[in-house]
Amino acid sequence: MSASTAPLELLQAVDRSFQDIIVEGFFAGIYAAAFIVTIFGLSRRLEDGRSTIYLLLVTILMFCLSYIHFGAHWYFARIAYVWDNTGPEGVVNALHSQTFAGQMTGSVAFAANIFIADCLFIWRCWVIWDQDWRVVALPILTTVAATIFSGLNLAAEGGVLSPTFIDTSTSFLALSVVTTLLVTVLITYRIYSVAADLRKQGGGGFGGYFSAVEIIVESALLNSIALLALLILVRRMDDNYVYAQNIVAQVSGLAPTLIIARISLGLARPNDTWNNTGRGTHVGTSLVFSSAAGRSNTLHNMSADDAEDVEKQAVGSSASPSLAR
Repeated sequence: MSASTAPLELLQAVDRSFQDIIVEGFFAGIYAAAFIVTIFGLSRRLEDGRSTIYLLLVTILMFCLSYIHFGAHWYFARIAYVWDNTGPEGVVNALHSQTFAGQMTGSVAFAANIFIADCLFIWRCWVIWDQDWRVVALPILTTVAATIFSGLNLAAEGGVLSPTFIDTSTSFLALSVVTTLLVTVLITYRIYSVAADLRKQGGGGFGGYFSAVEIIVESALLNSIALLALLILVRRMDDNYVYAQNIVAQVSGLAPTLIIARISLGLARPNDTWNNTGRGTHVGTSLVFSSAAGRSNTLHNMSADDAEDVEKQAVGSSASPSLAR
């Protein structure tokens, strides 16, 4: 590194470190808003059973892991810019002199959140495909393999962007990308096929706007894009990988939280309607969430004759049955 280029490179490194924490803070703020809405929706349905409690705990865990990563990032940036600020060289040296425990805290939180997110995406795909294990067999295998490489990456002795880091990170991220892309394609195909079946049955399917929102959220498209960008930047040994990494740290928790939010607020399609074969009445798996919104969605997705019969039964009954169960 020549003397003439050293100051510019140092300034670029300092600028990049400052901006990437702003980027992560921005996505952390969006995540916090989604988290609050999701917790509100889940807290109203605690009486629906253990499934709601499990989703509540997973939602809280993912949020904590994402904010542990953000908190560690903020802590070391504060030390570098406030306490060890002796110019660009001092900031860069401080950022590259983090303790092993500090590095591992953020890294473990990052890897754990990606693993939990992949598991939730696979679970949602399994639900949407009517609990067909054959559909999610390959995503499960890639998730297991990604977890192994994630452990190797955490145990690697090399520094950031060293050959060991590059090899293990690339394998880990590539397998995670494969998992999310597989799930994205499977869920997108399922949504379109179910919508087509509903139209054939006279149910009308659903509008283009609703379909687009459902596909983007349910298929975790945002997570797939963020992971793919991170994989490309790491493989190219591009210093700008830190931006994508910190976005993934938040989006890996945000994407599944949005799915849970749709479910808890009654915006997701009832699980029994995904088994959309035959005349349109389905007795399939349910997410335990039973509500007026779930009932109306179920009626909407049934054929006209079936919906009319169910409504007549509901009027004549002293206690309305839950159609989501």
